[in-house]
Amino acid sequence: MLASAAAHPIRAGHSLDEESFRELRTKMELSHFKWDVQIGDVTGLAPFPLLVGHATWRHLAGLAEQLTAETLAVETELLERPDLHRTLGLPRSLRALFARPGVATAAAARVMRFDFHYTTDGWRISEVNSDVPGGYTEATSFTRLMAERTPGARPAGDPTQAVVDALVRQASTGGAVALTCAPGHMEDHQVVGYLAARLRE
Repeated sequence: MLASAAAHPIRAGHSLDEESFRELRTKMELSHFKWDVQIGDVTGLAPFPLLVGHATWRHLAGLAEQLTAETLAVETELLERPDLHRTLGLPRSLRALFARPGVATAAAARVMRFDFHYTTDGWRISEVNSDVPGGYTEATSFTRLMAERTPGARPAGDPTQAVVDALVRQASTGGAVALTCAPGHMEDHQVVGYLAARLRE
């Protein structure tokens, strides 16, 4: 969430009281497809917001854009350099697939999630989830609900709406959008359920 600038690029806001957090958590479970709020004995939602200033947010957004461009460039080069596939250890079946002409198709929408962490050496990323990133309900609904309870804070944006808008733009008039997920993975089911609800809206 965005907030006024502080000496530290990221800081924890005040925790919600127990009743307010219970209400927020229940709303996430029942209205926003967050079905895995409890992981063992630990809640999967923090009772406090993480706050960044506008300058920090612009910096991170710029880094994400640069990293996205680099990732797409690497993907393009790998498709054009089959001689590298074996060296990189790609399985034979995948190498055979990449050898087919026209294997790369344009995506209706492409999302990458870079996991940034502030360390003693500055900002670092632990991973980029560039195939099927989740976290939509947390990044959109949880952030909005927490911002409503945090004076002076507001969400940095609505990533779910951006994805939904991109899909709707690609669908022809009266067309259908199909969402799929891996069976047996609760997180995948909640991501698809949440996106489907937003698409229906």
